[in-house]
Amino acid sequence: MESFISLSIINAVNMFLPFISLPYMLRIIGPANYGIYSYVFTLIQYLILITSYGFMFSATKQVSQNRDDNISLNNIFTSVFFSRCILLIGSLIVFAILAPLLLDTPEKLKMFWWGTGMVIGEILMPTYLYQGLEKMRFLAIVNIIPKVIFTILIFIVIKQPQDYQYIIILNSLGYIIAGICSMSIAYHQFGVKISRPCIEHIKFQLKEGFSIFASTMGMNLYRNSNILILGLLCNDSVVGIYAAAEKIIKALQSVTLPLIQSLFPHMSLQLKDKPLKEAATTILKISAKMFYILILFSAIAYLLSPLMSDIILGKDFQAAIPLIRIMTLVVLLGGINYTLGIIGLINLNKGKQFFHYVVISGVTSILVLLIFANRYTYYAAAWAMVIAELISCILCYTTLKKQKSMS
Repeated sequence: MESFISLSIINAVNMFLPFISLPYMLRIIGPANYGIYSYVFTLIQYLILITSYGFMFSATKQVSQNRDDNISLNNIFTSVFFSRCILLIGSLIVFAILAPLLLDTPEKLKMFWWGTGMVIGEILMPTYLYQGLEKMRFLAIVNIIPKVIFTILIFIVIKQPQDYQYIIILNSLGYIIAGICSMSIAYHQFGVKISRPCIEHIKFQLKEGFSIFASTMGMNLYRNSNILILGLLCNDSVVGIYAAAEKIIKALQSVTLPLIQSLFPHMSLQLKDKPLKEAATTILKISAKMFYILILFSAIAYLLSPLMSDIILGKDFQAAIPLIRIMTLVVLLGGINYTLGIIGLINLNKGKQFFHYVVISGVTSILVLLIFANRYTYYAAAWAMVIAELISCILCYTTLKKQKSMS
């Protein structure tokens, strides 16, 4: 319950603060500049994804199962930190090589390097530790303060259209402050600290988190790559319209996410010694309850789409309304998919199967978008995401249903 309440506060802040700053920001910088910002921000999210690896779930599971062993917690904390640093160095080298292909203007390149501060801040933030210990109230504290500062600075710094490039610096500042505060709390409240790294422990963490990393990377083939592909194939205004609609959908998803996220460490412990058939039955029951909650929420979001667009995005983003309506299906399917796949298959040690399902879904999404983007632009991106979530959801459900029916 503490995890659920804390995550709810974090996500409420994440949803509420953009409702204050986003309308102002979009009206100042316009769709095209917002498209440029969103494109670079998406590239940074890939760096964060790579450095987060699968630790959000693999390390959370380890912390949850070793929460009373301080030596093990220190080993996990240290090995995960150095693993993430290694991944950062490797990914920066790769991105530096690919930069001329992905970033076609000096402004975009400059914004990209400014945005690496977000990655550093994310590495300093041991979210997995707080989730595994089910002490998320500390994470709530360190998340809220920097985001409030960021929101205030948007009104101070962004005054004219060309100021859009500074938004990424404000993002980085917020992440770094949150990361430093998180490390301080981890040391003073839980007694964990970075010690001398052990190569074997680092290898173990990288091996343990790989299947989850591969799965989350596959998910991002259709959850985050749409902006990237649109940026390569369409103009900046198209990217801006789609990114604005997607921003609202992700804000809506953040409302239900705390319930699902708080269940992961709890179910990791509960399902640890249960027979496979019984565990699968439990997950399917939880998913059925989640379905009724999510379908009601998605229906309300569909009806309120024009109002949300008018208030948050403004008159220059009217084209986003049908996109928001299409992607309300993502709120429903994504929540069920997360429950069946992450809470279900990952906790049942079926991570490899989940990875395969996610790859199938992600590749399908990319193919749909590549085929139809030139003709249908942002509509192709919206439907590609819905189709991918649906495919993954069906595959995960079928697997759990089969496990339940096994004798």
